[in-house]
Amino acid sequence: MKILYVLEHYAPHKGGVERLFQSVAENLQKENHQVTVITTQLQSAHSSDELLNGVRVIRLPLRNRFLFTFFSIPFVIYQALKHDIIHTTSYNAAFPAFFAALFCRKKCIITFHEVWDHLWWNIPYYYIGRKTLFYLFEKIILALPFNQYIAVSEATKNALIKSGVDNRKILRIYNGIDYNSFAPYIHEAPQTPTICYYGRLGVSKGLNELIEALQLITSRYKLLLIIPKHPTFIYKQIIKKLEQNQLMDKTIIKHDLSDKELFSTISKTSFVVIPSWSEGFCFNAVECAAMHIPVVASANTALLETVSGKHIFIENKDLKLAIEKALQYQWHESEIKYFHLTDTVEAYKKVYEKIY
Repeated sequence: MKILYVLEHYAPHKGGVERLFQSVAENLQKENHQVTVITTQLQSAHSSDELLNGVRVIRLPLRNRFLFTFFSIPFVIYQALKHDIIHTTSYNAAFPAFFAALFCRKKCIITFHEVWDHLWWNIPYYYIGRKTLFYLFEKIILALPFNQYIAVSEATKNALIKSGVDNRKILRIYNGIDYNSFAPYIHEAPQTPTICYYGRLGVSKGLNELIEALQLITSRYKLLLIIPKHPTFIYKQIIKKLEQNQLMDKTIIKHDLSDKELFSTISKTSFVVIPSWSEGFCFNAVECAAMHIPVVASANTALLETVSGKHIFIENKDLKLAIEKALQYQWHESEIKYFHLTDTVEAYKKVYEKIY
């Protein structure tokens, strides 16, 4: 088979989704399938066309993802003509992938990570005009008749059905991780309680609420934030929020850690907080369970499926109470749930064979 991936981001860009698609693409390439990825070129240092572990990666000089949505179309069509199947993800890569598939009469698969629907109206940082555009853009993507929809959790699958997608076209395939890569990292809580948040600065990640809750906690603790500096406008808001709540003296901020540095660092914290408004899967929850790191997490969407091991769910949106319980070691403990990357890769292969 010849498979074309149309993705917003790909390695060396870091993230759970990027690691997932890199693993699937490279496994297919090893089995003598021809795999090509079209994505954005976020840094000029990244090659515009290279073989990365056998996978051809074409990076278009479109750093803004909305420019990628529209200006990538002719490049995607050119590559689509040479491939059998197109696979894309929500949101910004979906439109060029679908249009190219329609134009070239190819089958197109989309992996939907999450559906926000009316949540768009409640998220912070965005003005009403931007929220409206994103809401409408999501509705347009949901209305496109892809050949197959992959939902990364039951929560996402149910949201797709609620949004009008034909249940017969939806297949739930959980994301997966390579547990061997987490074996070297054993949780070791520090003497000074250290609360950790790590991940991207998404508008739905609840970091704003975490800072407000921590301002009310009088117990001794340190806050470790492992976050990027982009989007810049959100990063500046977070720093401003920390200063307003007089938390800068308690806060350690780190950026751009390698995977080894990241997992080594968080394994030496007391617990990780995942205060998200919504999660389609949540790699953080699964990664923490793999390293036996306790988590405080929102009791919503896919977090109810992926959180396991030592945990405390945030009840009635009372994040302060949940953190206080964590500082007092009042953990709930459940059997660890496993989401193996090999299972994910095999499931995707079966989808390709079916579609092909």
